Amino acid sequence: MLNPTKVLFLVAIFVLASAVLGQTGGIQYANPDWKTNTTIFSIPHYGIWSPVFTSKGEVVGLRGFNLLLGYTWRNYLEPVKVHRFNTFWEWGFLFFFPYVGFGTDYLFDDNALLTVGMIYLTPYLGFGIKF
Repeated sequence: MLNPTKVLFLVAIFVLASAVLGQTGGIQYANPDWKTNTTIFSIPHYGIWSPVFTSKGEVVGLRGFNLLLGYTWRNYLEPVKVHRFNTFWEWGFLFFFPYVGFGTDYLFDDNALLTVGMIYLTPYLGFGIKF
């Protein structure tokens, strides 16, 4: 059984780490070179996602189906940048059950992303590849 104090402590540490690591510190970060036909395969969702763009061409989310019988909507708090932690919140369905979560993605050179997040109170580590 999860101790509520430990869970609250872990959530607080995760939020603080995301806030600190997400600060730009005056460094200019590039937008990812993703196009409308970009596809991302993600693990552990086992999903095929497509980016969501603003009218300026900035990536602000990911949408797509996952092999765990569901659909995922990931929304970034700011437009996505390469070589930076990009905080997000997400919701969707896994095995037809709804879920909500939050986390951060780190993009490596437009081609790969590393995800650290939580779905409800369950932490997960994920990886995505652009193709």
